Amino acid sequence: MQKYEYAKHSAIKPGTFRLLKLLPGSEKSDLEANLVIRWIREERGSTDDRTIVDPEKYQALSYTWGPSNEARNLNLKILAQSESFYIPIRRNLEAALRQLRDTEQPSFWWIDALCINQDDGDEKSSQIPLMSLIYSKAVSVCVWLGSEDATSAQAIAFINKCLVLDDFDELVRDSFASKDWAALSDLMRRPWFNRRWIIQEIALAKQATLYCGKHQVSWRDFADVISLFASKRLELRQLFRESTAHRNHPDYLGDLTELGAIRLVFASDNLFRKTEQGEIMEHLFTLEALMSSMSAFEASNPHDILYAVLWLANDAEPVTKYAPRREGLRVQNWVDGAVTPALRSPIENKASESMAFPDRNIHRKTDSVTNGNHDGNSGVPQPTRTPVPGHQRSTSKAKPDSIVTFKNGDGYEDSAEHPKSARPDFLSVRVDEPPGIGESENEQADTQPGPDAATTGESNGPARRRAHTASHSVASNFLEGPSGRKRRPSILTSNDPNTKATIAVGMFLGGINQRRIVVDYNKTVFEVCRDFLQFTVHRSRSLDMLCRPWAPDDDSLPSWIPPLSRGAFSPGVRRVHRRVNADPLVGEPGNGAKPYRAASGIKASWVTKPHSEKSLVVEGFILDTIKEKKAAGAAGTIPQEWLQAGGWDDQTKLPPDHFWRTLVGNRNAHGQRPPSHWRRVCRDAFTRRPFRGDLTTTEIMIYDCPSAVRDFLERVQCMVWSRRLILFKRLDGSLGLAPINSKKGDLICILYGCSVPVVLRKYVNGKPAAKQRPACDHPDCPYNRKSADGVDVSIHQGDHSAHVQNGEKSDEYYQFIGEVYVHGMMDGEAFVEKRNHDIKPETFELR
Repeated sequence: MQKYEYAKHSAIKPGTFRLLKLLPGSEKSDLEANLVIRWIREERGSTDDRTIVDPEKYQALSYTWGPSNEARNLNLKILAQSESFYIPIRRNLEAALRQLRDTEQPSFWWIDALCINQDDGDEKSSQIPLMSLIYSKAVSVCVWLGSEDATSAQAIAFINKCLVLDDFDELVRDSFASKDWAALSDLMRRPWFNRRWIIQEIALAKQATLYCGKHQVSWRDFADVISLFASKRLELRQLFRESTAHRNHPDYLGDLTELGAIRLVFASDNLFRKTEQGEIMEHLFTLEALMSSMSAFEASNPHDILYAVLWLANDAEPVTKYAPRREGLRVQNWVDGAVTPALRSPIENKASESMAFPDRNIHRKTDSVTNGNHDGNSGVPQPTRTPVPGHQRSTSKAKPDSIVTFKNGDGYEDSAEHPKSARPDFLSVRVDEPPGIGESENEQADTQPGPDAATTGESNGPARRRAHTASHSVASNFLEGPSGRKRRPSILTSNDPNTKATIAVGMFLGGINQRRIVVDYNKTVFEVCRDFLQFTVHRSRSLDMLCRPWAPDDDSLPSWIPPLSRGAFSPGVRRVHRRVNADPLVGEPGNGAKPYRAASGIKASWVTKPHSEKSLVVEGFILDTIKEKKAAGAAGTIPQEWLQAGGWDDQTKLPPDHFWRTLVGNRNAHGQRPPSHWRRVCRDAFTRRPFRGDLTTTEIMIYDCPSAVRDFLERVQCMVWSRRLILFKRLDGSLGLAPINSKKGDLICILYGCSVPVVLRKYVNGKPAAKQRPACDHPDCPYNRKSADGVDVSIHQGDHSAHVQNGEKSDEYYQFIGEVYVHGMMDGEAFVEKRNHDIKPETFELR
């Protein structure tokens, strides 16, 4: 029997998909099926194949693939053209098909491993964008959790017990019920709950049922019990403390808020606004918010870290790589009314609403999805108009595939700090782009004053403007702007109705194109990550995603793409989630006001470096250098030497203000200023440690302690876990919390567009600059000589300007180490330091 050939027997055409027609049989009989082509799109074009029929009522299967080596001896027989072929399948899928097939009638299924040719990257790229439509059209979604084990039947029976609310509170208190809770916990930790794709599969389902062997439970019943389960976190901790069957371990269940099952329940209920019939009315979250909050969900294919959540976002539109760009339409035909294709509106009318996970809040964005505001009725991007006298900027938007956000076209201002002659050559870039295609035409939208003006009373220099070279006929007629430079006509400045109409339609199309992300499994992992970062930074004008863990773990990725391994929690034995890192300082996107404003609201200015695709060039300034680092706060333990560094020599007295505030990041759990009584609580917490020993926060929290101490230490853990206490060269007396891999000599920098300071490590010719001998640029200086290995040494001096030796510029770049808390410098105060010490802004090439 030959292997089934997809292209030969069931070739996919645009607008179609495959269904598996599973033939009836007993549980022990051979698995046999057909693969049929069916129509999936809502409408058919005049050239579409009319012989392809609409799909029968079908079910979609949601399951885990399992190890790849399980497919060696397991096959599904496919009947096609009076012949028999086989498709290798894995053990978990075989078990699901045997359990779920009908014994008398054929049934239709959509199963990704069988209905998509997994060996054809182009087909995957064309079919994956249809998955949201496929799952939403299925009559039901069948979730296969796997075969039965020793406790799965007990867990499903316990779910039905918990639905009797009169008994629920007693089940939480009864120590004999701990075995039932443990069985339910084991069921929730099955591999299916950690798949990234399940978020879409469950959220889009009209109805869903969970199967575990021969037992089943409806998704709605399961979700209600899990929601109740999550609300009793503290009570269950006490229950397991009293359970001898579980060794009186209060943390037996781990951190429940990070369980994939619990996060899935909250996500499926909050990702969309739905009708009573379950139809989706509105997507509620941005792609940035989704990527920042889905660390509990995994993907076997690193591309799916992004692709699995694209369909859930309200500001992204996944397309195939063969989809025509909409600016290819002749705009003139739109204006004349000759072409009127139906296009999905790029902007959705959004109201402020949050998706709350237990103890963690994720809020969807309430501001516009691009640099301008949007008219929810027309769907046309409208530039923001909040006049600030004396400050003007362009609201032009670069095309997504340009990865460019400029000030004055090249990332620099025309000022004394940035004379044109001092600009790096690779920043002298222009983007060829027609007007209205991916940009707003209002060149006079106003901006806010820069941080220097806000904090020191000084002007921030010329306004930030971005220029683009036009290639469209309308844009060839430039107008003279207030600064003497030419600018394109806008709806406000043009008197020609046809020009206004052309620009308006161009803006509409540009808004659509800015939403598009190409799904292409032939891309490298880096290219997929770059696509996402380009998309979200372009829309938010923020670099905070450089600080949030979201990317797959891949050693080939540059330092400015943070991997998921840096996440705050990680599964261990029995997939129990426990904290391994501190929380990101930047917080979750869209969560109202940001916790910190170190860059004082300045928007990101960034560009990729030609001929070096893994380089990201950003702007900012160097605030200080790490003078001394202390032991790491491993596992949330605060070493004794931190107290000495913080000037707290007598622990019978209240701690210094800067010390206890540094431990909590000068914020409470909700991102607000901490209560004053935490200073007293801090002293109390340290009295509970061994004499002159380290403070083990977890040990104190596990056993009985006052609720005020617990609240304080929970916040301390969010800040110090796996971070180091650091001291600075110039900021005498200030304390900081830096990544565990920070080193002496690393630079503390403020990056424009990043809400917190960051640690950068400079490299010169591939070696850390802090370990190299400083070089003088005077040719006769006795210290300007060859190093031991015969390589010229050339590093930054006091003004951090680049030096040239032997007519060649040294290769200087920076490694992005991570975010850092600097006490007293988190809310724009760094710009006062910048002015007082005459610190010059500069560019940083991150690799």
